[in-house]
Amino acid sequence: FSVKLFFGVAFLVLVFSTLVAIVSSKLSWLGFLYILSYVKVVITLLKYIPQVVLNVRRKSTVGWNIWNIILDFTGGMLSLAQLLGDSADMHDWSGITGNFAKFCLGFVSIFFDIIFFFQHYVLYPDKRGEGNESTHQAGLEPQIPWEEEADYDYDALL
Repeated sequence: FSVKLFFGVAFLVLVFSTLVAIVSSKLSWLGFLYILSYVKVVITLLKYIPQVVLNVRRKSTVGWNIWNIILDFTGGMLSLAQLLGDSADMHDWSGITGNFAKFCLGFVSIFFDIIFFFQHYVLYPDKRGEGNESTHQAGLEPQIPWEEEADYDYDALL
C-alpha cells in the first residue's frame, strides 16, 4: 500500500464529500474555498520538509539554487506586509486573522526559508571553491549534471 495511493484516495474522498455537502446545501461555495485554502497550507507545509531532511542527510545544499529561496522569502515577506498594511489602513486588525490561510502561507514560507538560509550559508556552505575534485569525490554533485541536460531532445516530447 503506497503513500501516494493513500493520499490520492484521501484527496478524492475529501473532494467528493465536500461536493456532496455543497450540493445538499450543508456547505457554501465560500466554505469550500476556505477548505481548499487550508489544504494549500498543509501542502505548503509538507512540501518543504523533504528538502530540509535531504539537506540534513546529505550535509549539503549542492544541487538546488538559493535564488528560489530568496524569491520565496521575498514573496512571503511581501504577503505578510500586504496583510499588515491592509489592516493598518482599515484600522481593523482582524484582517490578519480573517485571512488565516494567507497569513499561514506567508509565515510557513518565511519559517522554512530561514531554515534553508541557515543550512546553505551556515551549516553547509558551498565547498566548491576548494576544488571540484573534493565535492565530486564526496558525492556532492547535483543529481542531474548540466552537461547531460544539454543533450536532451525536448522536441521528442511533443
